[in-house]
Amino acid sequence: MASEKSYLKGHKASGLKVGDKVKIVRKAKDFEKGWSTVWIGSMDGTVNTMGTITSDDREYGFMIDKNAYYPYFVLEKVVSKKAAKSTKPTTKKKVTKKVIKIIIIR
Repeated sequence: MASEKSYLKGHKASGLKVGDKVKIVRKAKDFEKGWSTVWIGSMDGTVNTMGTITSDDREYGFMIDKNAYYPYFVLEKVVSKKAAKSTKPTTKKKVTKKVIKIIIIR
């Protein structure tokens, strides 16, 4: 059985934060992976739906739309196609400029 400490490590590593849009991808088992609470029946209807993280209560998980706490491992961050497309070219340009600056300095 996983400990709360291992759950908190995964929770932090997930990179999820208040304001992120997420999809609830599956149900969780009670206390799965060290999660400090249980999955309640009213949460079943939220699987495969999207919501926004409204608070972070660490060992209890992320509050979605002020409704219930979900563990990080059932959440998938939703990134808009527009945001994903605009990120790639910008990153490439920045990397290219840094490489050029390094060559010029040497």
